[in-house]
Amino acid sequence: MIKKAWGSYTDLYRTEDIVLKKISVDPKQRLSLQTHEKRSEFWVVTKGECLCELGDTVTRLKKWDTIQINNKQEHRLINDSNNSCEVTELQFGYCSEDDIVRIEDDYNRT
Repeated sequence: MIKKAWGSYTDLYRTEDIVLKKISVDPKQRLSLQTHEKRSEFWVVTKGECLCELGDTVTRLKKWDTIQINNKQEHRLINDSNNSCEVTELQFGYCSEDDIVRIEDDYNRT
């Protein structure tokens, strides 16, 4: 498990071109608004509910809802509830943490 300011994530499977991870977002926290140049993502909500900011649209996702995020699309996962939420994320393409371009971040990361 990798601890982050907003919660944590656990790699379930990782290669250079595909990653499956569990993301847990603490109550009232959100990830950075970001893009990826070389990878796309597919999210499945597996616990609770959350918001997905994708471009100019914010969508509420409930358990078992899914969303596709294409490379170069601005996106963010937001937990606006008082309970933790979990998302299973499938990344495909070039799957490296150095392919994160942060546009806005609550924790002052670059």
